[in-house]
Amino acid sequence: MLLPALKGAKDQAQAIICKSNMRQVGMAVISFTTDREGYLPAFTGDGKTAGHRDELFPADENMTSMANFYRWFTNFTNNDNCFWDYYKDVSKLVCPSHPRRDAILAQVGSWDGNSYVVTEKFSRWQVGSKRQALMHTIGTEKFMLLERTALTGTTSYSFRALYTGTPGNMIPDQIGIHHKGTNAVFFDGHVDFFPFKHIPQSWSDAPFETKYF
Repeated sequence: MLLPALKGAKDQAQAIICKSNMRQVGMAVISFTTDREGYLPAFTGDGKTAGHRDELFPADENMTSMANFYRWFTNFTNNDNCFWDYYKDVSKLVCPSHPRRDAILAQVGSWDGNSYVVTEKFSRWQVGSKRQALMHTIGTEKFMLLERTALTGTTSYSFRALYTGTPGNMIPDQIGIHHKGTNAVFFDGHVDFFPFKHIPQSWSDAPFETKYF
Protein backbone atom coordinates (compact mmCIF):
# COMPACT_ATOMS: atom_id res chain seq x y z
CA MET A 1 0.00 0.00 0.00
CA LEU A 2 2.91 2.32 0.69
CA LEU A 3 4.45 2.13 -2.80
CA PRO A 4 1.27 3.19 -4.69
CA ALA A 5 0.82 6.05 -2.23
CA LEU A 6 4.40 7.21 -2.78
CA LYS A 7 4.00 6.99 -6.54
CA GLY A 8 0.78 8.99 -6.36
CA ALA A 9 2.51 11.67 -4.30
CA LYS A 10 5.41 11.80 -6.76
CA ASP A 11 3.06 12.09 -9.73
CA GLN A 12 1.17 14.90 -8.04
CA ALA A 13 4.40 16.73 -7.24
CA GLN A 14 5.59 16.42 -10.83
CA ALA A 15 2.27 17.72 -12.12
CA ILE A 16 2.63 20.77 -9.86
CA ILE A 17 6.21 21.36 -11.04
CA CYS A 18 5.07 21.03 -14.64
CA LYS A 19 2.37 23.61 -14.04
CA SER A 20 4.88 25.98 -12.44
CA ASN A 21 7.28 25.52 -15.37
CA MET A 22 4.60 26.40 -17.87
CA ARG A 23 3.48 29.44 -15.92
CA GLN A 24 7.06 30.75 -15.83
CA VAL A 25 7.51 30.27 -19.57
CA GLY A 26 4.15 31.88 -20.25
CA MET A 27 5.09 34.91 -18.19
CA ALA A 28 8.42 35.06 -20.04
CA VAL A 29 6.49 35.29 -23.30
CA ILE A 30 4.42 38.17 -21.95
CA SER A 31 7.60 39.91 -20.76
CA PHE A 32 9.12 39.45 -24.22
CA THR A 33 6.13 41.07 -25.91
CA THR A 34 6.38 44.05 -23.56
CA ASP A 35 9.98 44.61 -24.68
CA ARG A 36 9.26 43.93 -28.37
CA GLU A 37 6.36 46.29 -29.08
CA GLY A 38 3.78 43.59 -28.49
CA TYR A 39 5.18 41.01 -30.91
CA LEU A 40 5.34 37.38 -29.88
CA PRO A 41 8.72 35.61 -29.96
CA ALA A 42 9.57 34.07 -33.28
CA PHE A 43 10.03 30.40 -34.04
CA THR A 44 13.31 30.95 -35.86
CA GLY A 45 14.00 28.03 -38.17
CA ASP A 46 16.82 29.77 -40.04
CA GLY A 47 19.92 31.71 -39.14
CA LYS A 48 20.46 35.46 -39.12
CA THR A 49 23.46 37.16 -40.70
CA ALA A 50 25.95 39.13 -38.60
CA GLY A 51 24.61 42.47 -37.47
CA HIS A 52 20.98 41.33 -37.58
CA ARG A 53 20.82 38.76 -34.79
CA ASP A 54 18.95 41.02 -32.39
CA GLU A 55 16.17 41.63 -34.92
CA LEU A 56 12.95 39.73 -34.46
CA PHE A 57 11.96 39.84 -38.14
CA PRO A 58 15.00 40.45 -40.38
CA ALA A 59 14.56 40.99 -44.11
CA ASP A 60 15.07 37.96 -46.36
CA GLU A 61 18.49 39.16 -47.44
CA ASN A 62 19.59 39.17 -43.80
CA MET A 63 18.57 35.55 -43.21
CA THR A 64 20.48 32.36 -43.98
CA SER A 65 18.60 29.18 -44.78
CA MET A 66 19.61 26.39 -42.38
CA ALA A 67 18.53 22.78 -42.05
CA ASN A 68 17.54 20.97 -38.85
CA PHE A 69 17.39 24.11 -36.72
CA TYR A 70 13.84 23.84 -35.48
CA ARG A 71 14.29 23.45 -31.76
CA TRP A 72 12.72 26.68 -30.59
CA PHE A 73 14.15 26.57 -27.07
CA THR A 74 17.84 26.59 -28.08
CA ASN A 75 19.95 29.65 -28.81
CA PHE A 76 21.61 28.14 -31.90
CA THR A 77 25.27 28.86 -32.57
CA ASN A 78 24.91 32.49 -33.61
CA ASN A 79 22.57 33.84 -30.95
CA ASP A 80 19.68 33.75 -33.43
CA ASN A 81 16.98 33.22 -30.82
CA CYS A 82 15.79 36.59 -29.49
CA PHE A 83 13.69 34.81 -26.87
CA TRP A 84 16.63 32.96 -25.29
CA ASP A 85 17.47 35.53 -22.63
CA TYR A 86 13.94 35.27 -21.23
CA TYR A 87 14.15 31.57 -20.35
CA LYS A 88 17.77 30.42 -20.14
CA ASP A 89 16.91 27.66 -17.66
CA VAL A 90 16.15 24.99 -20.26
CA SER A 91 15.06 22.50 -17.59
CA LYS A 92 11.86 24.51 -17.23
CA LEU A 93 10.95 23.57 -20.79
CA VAL A 94 10.68 19.84 -20.19
CA CYS A 95 7.97 18.11 -18.20
CA PRO A 96 9.67 16.58 -15.13
CA SER A 97 7.70 13.35 -15.40
CA HIS A 98 8.80 12.39 -18.90
CA PRO A 99 10.62 9.02 -18.75
CA ARG A 100 13.03 10.08 -21.49
CA ARG A 101 13.35 13.75 -20.67
CA ASP A 102 17.09 13.71 -21.47
CA ALA A 103 16.92 11.31 -24.42
CA ILE A 104 18.39 12.22 -27.78
CA LEU A 105 17.87 9.92 -30.73
CA ALA A 106 20.88 8.51 -32.52
CA GLN A 107 19.54 9.58 -35.90
CA VAL A 108 21.07 12.89 -36.96
CA GLY A 109 18.48 15.61 -37.46
CA SER A 110 16.02 14.21 -34.98
CA TRP A 111 15.37 14.74 -31.30
CA ASP A 112 13.02 13.11 -28.87
CA GLY A 113 10.26 15.69 -28.67
CA ASN A 114 9.55 15.67 -24.98
CA SER A 115 9.42 19.38 -24.27
CA TYR A 116 6.46 21.70 -24.11
CA VAL A 117 5.06 22.67 -27.50
CA VAL A 118 3.96 26.02 -28.85
CA THR A 119 0.71 26.78 -30.61
CA GLU A 120 0.49 28.27 -34.09
CA LYS A 121 -0.26 31.65 -32.54
CA PHE A 122 3.44 32.25 -31.97
CA SER A 123 5.05 34.28 -34.73
CA ARG A 124 7.55 32.42 -36.88
CA TRP A 125 10.35 33.44 -39.17
CA GLN A 126 12.01 31.52 -41.99
CA VAL A 127 13.54 32.77 -45.21
CA GLY A 128 10.71 33.73 -47.56
CA SER A 129 8.02 32.97 -44.98
CA LYS A 130 7.52 35.95 -42.70
CA ARG A 131 4.78 36.03 -40.10
CA GLN A 132 4.29 38.57 -37.35
CA ALA A 133 1.77 38.11 -34.54
CA LEU A 134 0.90 40.67 -31.88
CA MET A 135 0.01 39.58 -28.38
CA HIS A 136 -3.05 41.84 -28.18
CA THR A 137 -4.58 40.29 -31.31
CA ILE A 138 -4.84 36.87 -29.67
CA GLY A 139 -7.67 35.99 -27.32
CA THR A 140 -6.83 35.10 -23.73
CA GLU A 141 -8.88 31.90 -24.13
CA LYS A 142 -6.27 30.52 -26.57
CA PHE A 143 -3.51 28.06 -25.71
CA MET A 144 0.03 29.41 -25.58
CA LEU A 145 1.81 26.23 -24.51
CA LEU A 146 0.84 22.62 -23.89
CA GLU A 147 2.44 19.87 -21.84
CA ARG A 148 2.84 17.23 -24.47
CA THR A 149 5.32 14.72 -25.86
CA ALA A 150 6.27 13.73 -29.39
CA LEU A 151 4.07 13.28 -32.42
CA THR A 152 5.01 11.46 -35.60
CA GLY A 153 3.61 14.27 -37.71
CA THR A 154 2.86 17.97 -37.56
CA THR A 155 -0.59 19.51 -37.29
CA SER A 156 -2.10 22.87 -38.11
CA TYR A 157 -2.24 23.73 -34.42
CA SER A 158 1.38 23.44 -33.38
CA PHE A 159 4.93 22.82 -34.29
CA ARG A 160 7.06 20.39 -32.35
CA ALA A 161 9.94 21.58 -30.23
CA LEU A 162 12.55 19.35 -31.84
CA TYR A 163 14.97 19.09 -34.71
CA THR A 164 13.35 18.14 -37.97
CA GLY A 165 13.59 14.63 -39.31
CA THR A 166 11.51 12.02 -41.01
CA PRO A 167 8.48 10.73 -39.06
CA GLY A 168 10.23 7.39 -38.69
CA ASN A 169 12.85 9.05 -36.52
CA MET A 170 10.34 10.50 -34.08
CA ILE A 171 9.24 8.51 -31.06
CA PRO A 172 5.48 8.87 -30.49
CA ASP A 173 4.27 9.00 -26.91
CA GLN A 174 0.92 9.41 -25.27
CA ILE A 175 -0.02 12.77 -23.84
CA GLY A 176 -0.30 13.36 -20.11
CA ILE A 177 2.43 11.00 -18.98
CA HIS A 178 2.14 11.66 -15.27
CA HIS A 179 -1.40 12.64 -14.44
CA LYS A 180 -3.80 11.37 -17.13
CA GLY A 181 -4.26 14.80 -18.55
CA THR A 182 -2.34 17.83 -19.72
CA ASN A 183 -1.42 21.25 -18.46
CA ALA A 184 -1.92 24.23 -20.76
CA VAL A 185 -0.91 27.87 -20.32
CA PHE A 186 -3.11 30.52 -21.89
CA PHE A 187 -2.19 33.86 -23.41
CA ASP A 188 -3.13 35.72 -20.24
CA GLY A 189 -0.49 33.68 -18.35
CA HIS A 190 -2.74 31.39 -16.30
CA VAL A 191 -2.39 27.59 -16.40
CA ASP A 192 -5.19 25.02 -16.35
CA PHE A 193 -5.20 21.24 -16.13
CA PHE A 194 -7.31 19.25 -18.59
CA PRO A 195 -8.09 15.67 -17.49
CA PHE A 196 -8.44 12.99 -20.15
CA LYS A 197 -11.20 10.41 -20.26
CA HIS A 198 -9.11 8.75 -22.93
CA ILE A 199 -5.83 9.43 -24.67
CA PRO A 200 -6.54 12.08 -27.35
CA GLN A 201 -5.80 11.01 -30.90
CA SER A 202 -5.48 14.49 -32.37
CA TRP A 203 -5.66 18.16 -31.48
CA SER A 204 -9.38 18.21 -32.23
CA ASP A 205 -10.07 15.29 -29.90
CA ALA A 206 -11.51 16.13 -26.46
CA PRO A 207 -10.53 18.16 -24.51
CA PHE A 208 -8.77 19.95 -27.36
CA GLU A 209 -11.75 21.91 -28.64
CA THR A 210 -11.06 24.26 -31.52
CA LYS A 211 -11.90 27.28 -29.35
CA TYR A 212 -8.56 26.79 -27.58
CA PHE A 213 -6.58 27.28 -30.78
